[in-house]
Amino acid sequence: VLGLPAEMVKYHQGWFDQTLNAYAGPPLDFVHYDGDYYSSTVLALAFLDEHLRPGGCVLLDDINSWPGVRQAVSEFLASTHRPFEFLADAEQGALRVRA
Repeated sequence: VLGLPAEMVKYHQGWFDQTLNAYAGPPLDFVHYDGDYYSSTVLALAFLDEHLRPGGCVLLDDINSWPGVRQAVSEFLASTHRPFEFLADAEQGALRVRA
């Protein structure tokens, strides 16, 4: 993935409320998020607010295809105290924590 060595890439498959609560790893540098719904995006963004390293990035799939995802991102950006940048094109969005 992205030319990274296989040992640097970890997939966490499952329901967001179960896999996120079970995560006990180091701070994250890059996350590709594909959740499609408001409720799962709210859970994921709350998790990432705590676990994404400064300079880290999350790629949000289908940001303009699923209104709930866009709404959750907008609410998150209005409520977080961390310095996130948001970029989007027609299909994907990205959040990056300013270092």
